[in-house]
Amino acid sequence: MRFPVVLCLSAIGACAPAPPEPARGVRHLELALFGGGDPAEVLHGVRDVVLEAVPDFEGSPWRSDPAMPSRLAHAGELDAAALNGLKVGVRGGARCSLRAQWRFGDEGGHQRAEARIPSGRDAVAIDLVHHPGWAGRIRELALEVVPPSGGELPPDLEVLSVRHLRSGFSFGLEREPGNGGLVPVGREAMRAWPSDFGVPLVAKVAIPRGGRLRLHAAPGWVGADPESLHVALWSRADGGAFAFEGVREVPALPNAQRAWTRVAFALGKHAGKTLELALVAGPDRESLRTTAPDPATPREPRRAAVLFGAPIVVGELAGDLRPDAVLITIDTTRADHLLDPQIAPATARFAESAVVFEEAWSVTNSTQPSHASMLTGRYLAEHGATSNEAYLASENETLAEVFRAAGYRTGAAVSTDHIEAGTGLGQGFDRFRLAERADGRDGDAVVQHALRRVEEWSGGRERPFFLWVHLFDPHAPYRPPPGFLEAFEGERPRPPRNVDEPTIPPGVARTSSGKWLGGTNNAAYVDHFYDAGVSYGDALLGRLLDALDLERTAVVVVADHGELLGEHDEHYHHRSLFPEVLRVPLVVHVPGGPKGVVDRQRASGIDVARTLLGACGVEAPAGMRGTDLLRGERAGEVWFEYTRLERAGSFDGRHLLMLELGGADDGARESLYDLVEDPECRTNLAGTRPELLADRVRRFAAWRSSLERGQARERELTTEERETLEDLGYAGEE
Repeated sequence: MRFPVVLCLSAIGACAPAPPEPARGVRHLELALFGGGDPAEVLHGVRDVVLEAVPDFEGSPWRSDPAMPSRLAHAGELDAAALNGLKVGVRGGARCSLRAQWRFGDEGGHQRAEARIPSGRDAVAIDLVHHPGWAGRIRELALEVVPPSGGELPPDLEVLSVRHLRSGFSFGLEREPGNGGLVPVGREAMRAWPSDFGVPLVAKVAIPRGGRLRLHAAPGWVGADPESLHVALWSRADGGAFAFEGVREVPALPNAQRAWTRVAFALGKHAGKTLELALVAGPDRESLRTTAPDPATPREPRRAAVLFGAPIVVGELAGDLRPDAVLITIDTTRADHLLDPQIAPATARFAESAVVFEEAWSVTNSTQPSHASMLTGRYLAEHGATSNEAYLASENETLAEVFRAAGYRTGAAVSTDHIEAGTGLGQGFDRFRLAERADGRDGDAVVQHALRRVEEWSGGRERPFFLWVHLFDPHAPYRPPPGFLEAFEGERPRPPRNVDEPTIPPGVARTSSGKWLGGTNNAAYVDHFYDAGVSYGDALLGRLLDALDLERTAVVVVADHGELLGEHDEHYHHRSLFPEVLRVPLVVHVPGGPKGVVDRQRASGIDVARTLLGACGVEAPAGMRGTDLLRGERAGEVWFEYTRLERAGSFDGRHLLMLELGGADDGARESLYDLVEDPECRTNLAGTRPELLADRVRRFAAWRSSLERGQARERELTTEERETLEDLGYAGEE
């Protein structure tokens, strides 16, 4: 017998005191079981062992490959609904990864999932719950132990056992108390809650004038019936009986085709009341109309049969004149290129309605740490995300969390997986578009997604919103799409790849494969492609800016860091603290604010969060550093830290200080340059200006001692993630 799903919306929990409703903006809802329980927590505890097998023993479906001792193959087919996880006992596989590969259906392509084998552990689990390719009939399932990048398999490696697991639910990419995390369905993750058929979730919310319930729904994974799914809304006031509000159909697609479906219910007739709302989901439309949620007989879920994402109540926002907020970050883009109207005409047009900060400096030389600082208003030593392999801990309060608490809708769309939701940067986002590998070469799909969010959210009754969009296009190997490159070269002929007198040292190759610059000796040739990449990023940026209503949208455009193009004898990377790496474009637009202004005072990436919050009239939290660049008094010095805190430095408007820390706060080696007299940093003054050096080092030590040190945490990358980073030139210190 099939039972309906009863889901009720709860702010924090039914028994807990309701938090104060935001005075303005949308009402974000939390979902809970009757009695205040967390459905994700309950489901996470449901974990059944379907089968435990020892490879090659009689009756085991797993067989080893004599030619490849590190590989096991499953004999026969599997039903994906029967299990959604594998736990493999391994001996001697530390630092290796376990990879599952399979094919589903008659025409399905090959899929794979991977997990790192933790040091000191004898078992590793592969979670298949969230994998869109784990669906239908599974064929050609195999397990393989993969050595670390550049390494070999340990000689004592042995696979001991395989367990088939059936889990009720696995937490998503970014877990917060009271929900299942940012749960991916297709290419978009949403802050979501799972539940089972017939299991109620409960909540109370004040209904504004013209109120509507907005959320997204998707079929779950484990045993959910893909043939039919409907959602009905019930409501009650003051503990009375539930009243039926309506029913909606949700396309119940197979796992491989699952997608979020928008669901909405009108609540305007209840304006001014505080209601308990109940969502009921199930395969039978008629039973949903007659079966009301019953708090007297609560049930606990056993499977994630349905998902509900980003539930909010919106209404008429009379009197809420706060602007929307958009943060656009562009990777690996130098200030002297994006602020060049010949290369970046869209940015130049945008600057006419904004303030350009000519002396903006990044806080670091690497992508994830820089974004972590821009999203938290904290330095690397404080937030702990010090490399592209790091994880931003939940102790940090992000820009999205602050906007969300202020009644803003929050969303993100990024172009590379080392800054997506699973790195900790998803904190506070209700919706997060996950990166695809192709996005690193062409951000068109990212911009298209962002344009859809802007169109969806720009209605006056569903504002305001905060949207973060990241473009990776200027990054190596500097190759925009052929059509754009052809148009770009119509005005700028391509220089020759090689010249008689080389301007690039031999052996320079930026990617792990060595395919990009192999044999190139002309710097002008590579600079040409870098300019083309920046110009393409600018064109994508222009498409997004053209869609924004600048009369009611605050916009910050900024790069995470720059790039070395041969300066300081370094080619095509950002492994230093020189100005070419740290000086970034920063353009800020505020509705009704200054236009066409060039600001030559020093600014920093640490100022981005406070500036955007200030532009929207949202108070910044106490732990957020930086200055509102349009209102606050700025510090005379900007500070920066290198990846993994190996180096650090500062710039006071004239003198650039760089210190090799090497684990000692006072620095082992010092560099000091006068950028007024020596803008190319050719003469190190550390040995000839000891008093000036000592003064700058003292100021640096005072600044560093003022930081509240956070705990550095790094993720365990899969082999594929590590290879992707290395192919982009991120290796070692980057």
